Amino acid sequence: MKVTTIHFKIRMVAILLFLTATLSAQVNITLNVLPPYSPYFRDYLGYATNNKTLITLLYTNPSANVPIKVFLTASIRKDDQTISAEVKDTYKPALPIDLLPNIPKTLTGTQLQTIFGNGTANDLILKGITMTDVITNQAMPEGNYSLCVKVRDYITGNLLAEDCRSMFIAYSEPPQFTYPINNTTEFAKVPQYLMFSWSPVTPFIQGTT
Repeated sequence: MKVTTIHFKIRMVAILLFLTATLSAQVNITLNVLPPYSPYFRDYLGYATNNKTLITLLYTNPSANVPIKVFLTASIRKDDQTISAEVKDTYKPALPIDLLPNIPKTLTGTQLQTIFGNGTANDLILKGITMTDVITNQAMPEGNYSLCVKVRDYITGNLLAEDCRSMFIAYSEPPQFTYPINNTTEFAKVPQYLMFSWSPVTPFIQGTT
């Protein structure tokens, strides 16, 4: 009888320690999207060479030095709800992301190519946009959009954290030369300084160079 009681107490302590570690553990996500914002869907999947989408994950667990396995899913939605693309809850990538306690992990570029699933109708819920548009990388209409990224537990699929960013997508007119124009010519000078001037990009978007 005493042995059974001791075993019961040990199990209760183990359960309490597990619950304490679980409750104190936390995953934080920080999503950054650098302007100007691209109108092309694939640029948010890490296919762009400028790496404008950055995600930082931080797993805190003061009670245990045990890593956690997670994965990311994303959605992009126009504010007027006419266009959206989001990953189905049933999706899970082939490989997890391993997070060590208290060590931030930054993901960008090709590391984000699975946040919208495998880019097929089996993984995505689409509204106002077709799979043909996604595959051929058609530009999205101008307007305000929200890009959200979720962190899910790789084993259970439970939502651990989420972060969103608002973006205004606009098609800017390229700059136009105002001088020299047409057939005007500047002859060689000493020193060789040539004057150029051009109209600004319109509409101006912060981050445009």
